Amino acid sequence: MTQSTQREKLKRHFARRATTQARSVLAQYKQCTHQHWKNCDSNQELMVQADKLTHYAERFSLPNLKELGHQISSHLKLSIDPHLPNQATQIALEECSQSLSLMIKRRSDDQESNDILDRTFAKPPIYLALNDHQFSQGLSDQLRFFGFRSIAFRHPNEFSDALMHSQIETVVADVDFGGERCGLDVIKAIQNTKTRKFPVIFISAKDDSLDLRLATSRAGGEEFCFQPSDPGPLVDKIEKYSQSDGSEPYRVLIIDDSKSQAKYIENILNRAQMLALAESDPTQALERIKTFQPEIILLDMYMPVCSGMELARVIRQQALHHQPPIIYLSAEEDLTKQIHAMSNGGDDFLTKPVAPQHLVSTIQNRARRARAMRAVRTHDNLTGLHNHTHTMQRLSLEIETVKNTNLPLTFALLDIDNFRDINHRYTHVGGDQVLKSLALFLKQRLRKSDHIGRYNGARFAMILPDTNETEAKIMLNEIRERFAQLEQHYRGEGFFALFSAGVTNFDGESLKTFCERTEKALSTAKRSGRNTVQTSK
Repeated sequence: MTQSTQREKLKRHFARRATTQARSVLAQYKQCTHQHWKNCDSNQELMVQADKLTHYAERFSLPNLKELGHQISSHLKLSIDPHLPNQATQIALEECSQSLSLMIKRRSDDQESNDILDRTFAKPPIYLALNDHQFSQGLSDQLRFFGFRSIAFRHPNEFSDALMHSQIETVVADVDFGGERCGLDVIKAIQNTKTRKFPVIFISAKDDSLDLRLATSRAGGEEFCFQPSDPGPLVDKIEKYSQSDGSEPYRVLIIDDSKSQAKYIENILNRAQMLALAESDPTQALERIKTFQPEIILLDMYMPVCSGMELARVIRQQALHHQPPIIYLSAEEDLTKQIHAMSNGGDDFLTKPVAPQHLVSTIQNRARRARAMRAVRTHDNLTGLHNHTHTMQRLSLEIETVKNTNLPLTFALLDIDNFRDINHRYTHVGGDQVLKSLALFLKQRLRKSDHIGRYNGARFAMILPDTNETEAKIMLNEIRERFAQLEQHYRGEGFFALFSAGVTNFDGESLKTFCERTEKALSTAKRSGRNTVQTSK
C-alpha cells in the first residue's frame, strides 16, 4: 500500500467525523426553521455548529464542507445580531442546507440493494469444481442469495486455466474433480506458481483419511469437508475466506516530541499497510485518541511537556481508553526503568533504535491479539454478530447522539418464527444453521453504519441510524420476503424459515422504555399471525 493510499484512507476516516458534524448543522437548521427563525438562541447555536464544521473540515482537508460551513456562519453573522435573518438570508441558508444535505446524503435502501449487486460483480467469483453437479448448482444458488458470484467448472482443463490466469477469491474443489485426486493435483500445481496462496475448501465424497487431509493441507487447503450434504455450512466457510477488500488496516497513533522520529516511524508503518498518524505535541494526545481511535499507541518515554509514563496514566484514566495497547518506544536501556514504565499503563517496551521489521512485527502481533480479545468480548460465538451487551451499549451511544442531532433513530427486533419447532424437527444443528443463515443474510443487506446484534435466543437486534420507522418497516419487509425464499438444508432435506419483526422510532425516552416498546411491537407481530413487521403504533 503506497503512502498516498494511506493518506487517502486516513482522510476518509476523518471525513466521517466531519460528516457527523455536518448532520448536527442540518439538525440545528431544521430546528431553526421549525421555530421560524424567531429564537435567537437557536440561531446562535446554528452559527456555533457551522463554525465547528468549518474547523473540522479545515483540519481534515475537506474544502467543500469547509466552504459550506463558512457560508452558513457568514450569512448568520451578517444578520443574527442585532436582527433576525431576513428573507434573503433565509433563502441563502436554505440553499446551503440543501447543498450540505446532498453532500452527505446517505444511500437509500434501494441504492444499497443495487450496491449489493455492484459489489457482487466487482469481486472475483467463487470457483466451484465439484463432481456432483446438482450439489454444485444448489451451492451456487445459495451463494447468490448471500451476494456472492460463482463459476462452476465441468472440466479440469478449464478449471486449471482459470486458476492460472484469473484473480482468485476462494475455491471449493472436489479432491477427485475429473479423476482420482485430480482436483488436488491441479490446485497443488497452481499454488506452487503463486506468490500469494488462494484459500481452498476441499471436499471429498469417499475418503476421510489422515493421509488425504494432510495432502489437502499441504496443497493450501484451509478447510476439508467429508461428504457434505448441505450447502449452508459451506456458505459460512466461503464467507469467512471471501473478503476481497481485506481487513481494515491497523490504526496506530505515534506520540513522540521529535517530529522527524515520529514521521520516520509513521512512514515505516504506512509502508507495512497500516494506518499510522504521528503527533509530536503530547498535549494533543487525548484529542487525537478521541478522533483517530487507535488500536495501538506508540509512546515516547521522555518528552519535554510530560513523560510517557505520566501520559500513559492519564490515558488509562479515561474509561474508553483502557483497551488500546500502549507500547513505549525509547532509547532507555535500564531494564528496571522499562519494567516500571510498563507498570504505569504500558504493555510493551521497544528500545531505540529498533529495526523496522521488528517494529512492524511487534505492532502487528499486538494489534491482532487486541482485535481478537475485543471480538471475544463483543461478539456472539455462533453468528459472529455483536452480543447483547455490546448491542445495548451501541444503542445507548446512538441515543445520546440523536439527542444532540435530532436525527431519526430506529430500533428493530427480529425473531425467527416457530424456532422451537425447527429445533425439534431438525435438531439444534439445523436451528443453529438457520440462525447463522439469517445473520449472514442481514450483514449482506444492511449499510455499514447500521448495527446488527444477537439479542437473545432466536432474536436479533438492528440499530438503524438516520432512518425513520416507515423506512425501516419497508426495508425489513423486503428482507423478510427475500429471506422466506431462501431454502435451508438439514441432512439433505430442504425447508424454509420465516421471521417476525417489531420496529420503533426513538421518541426521547429512556433506553429501557425504547427497548420495551420495540419488544411490544414484536409481540404484536407474533400475535398478528407471524411473518410480518409491526411498528409501535
